[in-house]
Amino acid sequence: MLDVSKYQVGAAVHGRAFVREGKTTPPRPFVEGDLILIMDDIGRYADIGKEDAAILREKNKAGSGKAGIGTARTRGEIIKKLFEDGFFTKQGNKKKAPIVMPTDKAITLYEKLSQCGMAKVLTSPEMTAKWELGLAKIERGEISPAQFMDQLYKFIAQLASDMTAKHTNPYFGKPRESGAGTGELKSNCDERHPEHGKKCEKCKTGTLVTMKVVKKESKSFGKLYLKCSNRKCDYFGEFVTP
Repeated sequence: MLDVSKYQVGAAVHGRAFVREGKTTPPRPFVEGDLILIMDDIGRYADIGKEDAAILREKNKAGSGKAGIGTARTRGEIIKKLFEDGFFTKQGNKKKAPIVMPTDKAITLYEKLSQCGMAKVLTSPEMTAKWELGLAKIERGEISPAQFMDQLYKFIAQLASDMTAKHTNPYFGKPRESGAGTGELKSNCDERHPEHGKKCEKCKTGTLVTMKVVKKESKSFGKLYLKCSNRKCDYFGEFVTP
């Protein structure tokens, strides 16, 4: 086999070359047994900074020493809860271990969190690293427990504000002024989602209205989604491309 390290760009190479045809193989789908391993080595699968990865490795030093989230005692219960609450499902047959797939509920939640201001931090293991750093500072006497809790309360308050923002939230777009004062949400675009106009299955009173993501910084910019015309209902439908 030719050792290309001995050559420089532009150098002449003499010999015979062969072309071998083949196909790339996609990554193997995850099965349930993989999930604990992924949590134990989340730094391998998620794009996190070196500082945060170092914090997670330090927290996990009693275990594998890898940049992980959760603990050996809690990971199994967390995964079990995700299945019970309908965020994960299993697909496959008896001959092979069933693969784990996220449900529409999980995908919708992830997309919504990713677009809701401070709430997007909930989709990253970096949040765990930040909290662990705060606890480490308490242990070293750099901050008091009260100071840590004060910052935590402020974070949760802002998080709740972002997640419960009305439809005028710039992350999702503003309803048309024609709907002002009527108590009903009006579409902010002329396009129509395939489910537009159907009865809301959550509140049983409103109808599904097409909304469009108008914030240019959003990963879902230009996509359509559904909201219930009943402003008191928090129904949120999946994104589709118009």
